[in-house]
This record gives sequence, structure tokens and C-alpha cells, in this order.
Amino acid sequence: MVTAFDEPALGGVYKLTAVRDSSLDPWTYKLKLSEQVNKASIPGVLQVRRYDSGSEFLADVLYDEQMGIGSAGVVIDATDVTRQKHIPSETRSTDLLVPVFRAGKRVMELPTLVESRQYAADQLNRLHAGIKRLIHPHEYPAGLSRNLFELRNKLVLKLKEKQ
Repeated sequence: MVTAFDEPALGGVYKLTAVRDSSLDPWTYKLKLSEQVNKASIPGVLQVRRYDSGSEFLADVLYDEQMGIGSAGVVIDATDVTRQKHIPSETRSTDLLVPVFRAGKRVMELPTLVESRQYAADQLNRLHAGIKRLIHPHEYPAGLSRNLFELRNKLVLKLKEKQ
């Protein structure tokens, strides 16, 4: 990534969430604490699962691939535990993150620009109209799986004990 000093065009933050020495070793979860809850990192080898009704998206849940999604059907807001959405277990879902490179080799056939544009348009069309409106839009339900939420809290408490 490159940005110009006087004309910054790109901002980004990298947060390490898990490490391991070799592909045979287990993952060690990492967490960065912050004074603001929404800036604390989320540990794990992360994946995003999108639930949908067939015609409309219902919610996205972030989960750790090593632990699995756990008690499927509960999406917990990472910054407000009182905001939870329950999804029936038979609801259709798709995992969104797919590898493009592995060990320096491309493992995915890249879509054309036309295919990418059409995919983006199709995805936007499947959002509820209340989410897309400009005045008082609804917030799209997105959050953590229950077991990832519990892991994060456990690691936060462990780190705070050391301080």
C-alpha cells in the first residue's frame, strides 16, 4: 500500500488475530486491547457466514474456523451484548471468505470485471430496503458467533488480570 504524505488516499489497520510456527502447530489466538470496545481486535482464524432467506440477506456472523460456528443461529453484536439476532438452524447460509492465494500460488479463478460488477449489484439487491434507504436506515445484523464472543471475553479478562 502506498499513500502520499500530503494527499492520503488510503487508510488501513492490520490487526493480528492468530499465529502459529508451522502448518503442523496449533493456532495461538491474539488479541489487542483498547480503551474503546469497538477497537479491540477479535481473535481467531476468522470466517464470515451470511444467512439468507433465499431472496434477502438476514445477517452475517463472524466465527473462528478452528472452533466452528458453535451454537448456530445466534449473532451477537460485538459492541453491545444486548443486541442479538436469532436465526433458525435450517436457514440457508454461505461462507463468504475464500482463499485467493495459498503458499504464494493463486488457487482461485478470478472473475472478470463484468462478473464482479454483476455480483456486487446482485448482493446489493438482496439487502432489505430498510437498510438501503438514506433516511433513518436500519442497521444490518452482523456480529460474532456465541463461542467467538465468549472466547474474546475470556481473553480480554485474562489480559486485564496481567495488567
